[in-house]
Amino acid sequence: MRKVFAGHPSVITGLGFTVEDNYHALYEGRSAISAESFHDMPATAARIPDAALTSAWESFHGPADATRLEKLFLLSVSESVMKSGIDVKSGRTALVISTTKGNVGELSRMREPSNRVRLSDMAGFLAGELHFGSSPLIVSNACVSGISAIAVAKELIASGSADHAVVSGGDVITDFVLSGFLSFRAVSDVPCTPFDAGRKGLSLGEGCATLVLSADAGIFGKGHAVEVAGCATSNDANHISGPSRDGSGLFLAVKNAMNAARVSAEDIRSVSAHGTGTAYNDEMESKAFTLASLQNTPLYSLKGSIGHTLGAAGMIESVMAIESMLRNEVFISKGYSTCGVPMPLNVTTASGPLDNGVCLKTASGFGGSNAAAVFRRID
Repeated sequence: MRKVFAGHPSVITGLGFTVEDNYHALYEGRSAISAESFHDMPATAARIPDAALTSAWESFHGPADATRLEKLFLLSVSESVMKSGIDVKSGRTALVISTTKGNVGELSRMREPSNRVRLSDMAGFLAGELHFGSSPLIVSNACVSGISAIAVAKELIASGSADHAVVSGGDVITDFVLSGFLSFRAVSDVPCTPFDAGRKGLSLGEGCATLVLSADAGIFGKGHAVEVAGCATSNDANHISGPSRDGSGLFLAVKNAMNAARVSAEDIRSVSAHGTGTAYNDEMESKAFTLASLQNTPLYSLKGSIGHTLGAAGMIESVMAIESMLRNEVFISKGYSTCGVPMPLNVTTASGPLDNGVCLKTASGFGGSNAAAVFRRID
């Protein structure tokens, strides 16, 4: 099995359209979350400004009929492919797309059956516009979709089925998504505060991020790549929407990812947690990380700054985790001040320097799904 490396990232969130803009905003503790309402129900969300997206799209000169989400994918993937210089027309380069709802917002405006509401149709459209020579793969597994997509791409390359893979995750805020989370009473009316005692629920977000994975570390340039050392998924089979109460499902994914990477808890220098700010998720994660002996490891959630970006979360947060490793730094967990979980964790209250050579990224989602990835800096 071949080693797999990752680099050439691109990121679009409510904080900006470049990796640098997003990194500095997150490091400085800025937030894109603002208050809004939906049918008189209070909510919070981190949206990408329409004017900024319109400006970027006009410069890109993409297809006129592209949806909001498709615009994000095309902008993000194109940037990463351009940086990498890989041949996407080759059948040896895979395209893996991660999303939870895709173009579901188009249902309310659908007049023609040809609209790309089905995920497979959207993926085919993107692959065609980007001139990929291979059929795209689409991963839609609730909020673990992003990390699961990285795991799929890693397997393709490690097994020799592909030499490179372009992995991109994206989702946008729609009435469908917002009303669904509001029906669960899971949306906070103030910016979310993961793991904090005063947390009131999640804040939705939207965005897109892309990574290039390859068996050849040389395409990234010295000091600009990390190894995707281990990935794993699990299902705790607890409830259609609620996570396990004891953290055993996420712990299994974490343990298996660490075993695949051949690292121990002592090797992990930072944890980029899922950290939604909901009562059950944060409580479950605290138990899982304690089971994995990671309760003292510096841990943060980016959702207090960019919200929960659903199928994009695993990708955006993995890109930022990788960037923090390359810079030997760790992010602040925005909004956290007082421990609000049963098993205390070492949640970061400030950004700063850290010998960050190995990072664990986790995610959990509806249906009892869990995923974990271990990234290792190449020194």
